[in-house]
Amino acid sequence: MSTLGELLPKNQARLLTDKAKKFTKAQLEKEFKAHPRSSLSFHDIEGLMAVAIKRINSGDTVFTWTSHSFKHNPQDPSTCSCL
Repeated sequence: MSTLGELLPKNQARLLTDKAKKFTKAQLEKEFKAHPRSSLSFHDIEGLMAVAIKRINSGDTVFTWTSHSFKHNPQDPSTCSCL
């Protein structure tokens, strides 16, 4: 399974910590559900939030994992999701 660092464009992947770049979708979802006992640091979350804001402002979806292109799909319910 691909990681965030592999799926995101390089300019967006640079906003993440090395730890966050290595997460797969399943691992990231598990970390979010583990709150407040998550192993994510403030810097991990800050980077993920920066990527989410950048994607929303660009008209992209935040949680599109089906392809490497991250094409905007107006029908996708996650279009307005943020961290």
